[in-house]
Amino acid sequence: MKNKILFLFNAVEDSKRVGVYGECASFNAVETIHNALLKSGNDVVPLNLMNPKQLTEEITKNHYDLAFVIAEGYLDIPETLYDGTGSQLIRQVLKSHNLPFTHSDVQCMEYCRNKDYTYERLKESNILVPSYYVVDPDGDILAQLREIEKNMEFPLFVKPTGGGNSIGIDESSIVHNFEQLDLKITNLITQLGNILILVETYLSGREYTIGVMGNNDPYVLPIVGFPLTYKVRSFTSKKAEHTQRDSFQILDFNDSRFYALQELAINTYKSVGAEDIIRLEVREDANKNLYVIDVNGTPAITQGASLAFMMNYLGLEHHHLICSILYFALQKNNIPINIELLKIMEEVFHVLAPYKQKLSDSQQAV
Repeated sequence: MKNKILFLFNAVEDSKRVGVYGECASFNAVETIHNALLKSGNDVVPLNLMNPKQLTEEITKNHYDLAFVIAEGYLDIPETLYDGTGSQLIRQVLKSHNLPFTHSDVQCMEYCRNKDYTYERLKESNILVPSYYVVDPDGDILAQLREIEKNMEFPLFVKPTGGGNSIGIDESSIVHNFEQLDLKITNLITQLGNILILVETYLSGREYTIGVMGNNDPYVLPIVGFPLTYKVRSFTSKKAEHTQRDSFQILDFNDSRFYALQELAINTYKSVGAEDIIRLEVREDANKNLYVIDVNGTPAITQGASLAFMMNYLGLEHHHLICSILYFALQKNNIPINIELLKIMEEVFHVLAPYKQKLSDSQQAV
């Protein structure tokens, strides 16, 4: 028995994948993900998401069992692609038509797409996040910057609160004095409009990217540790990371460092109420304390993405990643799963078995 999957994405020509359209996929990447979904043995209908009316008409006229959603917003409303609202708005439409979807629910997307909300939520769960201040461009900016200068120590790191894919982040995001802080804030407002801006303590240690996949009992994939020379993982540098992976550290279940990061990742996953898959960024301070600096509820799942790299390290292919996300979404929504997909997941679960969290005796007793 086949399910009918609506595949929602944002794609533009490669020449336009800059600025506010920087998070959009290429048409080649979309085709690759589409083909991977077809390997699950289900019917898949692709839709390049332009606006809410288009989405509503599509799901009103046709029956779908599930939406596989990598769209970050609406192409006709560009600000939804980067201001932190798009992922929630799409899911609100889907929920209003009772169409289940992949990835996390509306509340989690609100946490993940707004970094100040992420930090607030994680602090409530006693998870370390950097000290931070939110600059509101509609207020007295100079007064806010003076307050930051008074209460925080340089160097600081400056980034938009909304969106993902490191839009607005570059080498100038590390600021060492008031003048640099003022300039970076001004440039972000010029580039992205009157968005909220996060100013946080800069952490000088190693950065890690961590993939978590599953639901009630999730798996933490092999962890990628970046060289200490990686001070800023900008929008531009992330696009080139797939060419530099020989310099990365891979922490698998045989590495003693894996388990502290695994526990932090699962605690973060549960804190934000994530489902199916997330990717989080963790950075050490000078004393090797671990801080969560970003949680991405709709991480990149292209062939060159970090999550695909983690699966490749395990000997799995790109379609295993895509089919795993589909499987977990179908499972959580109690939608029947066809034989072809179950066979693919047998391969995945065999390889992932060591990456499920091992509970301590005290945890098992609870």
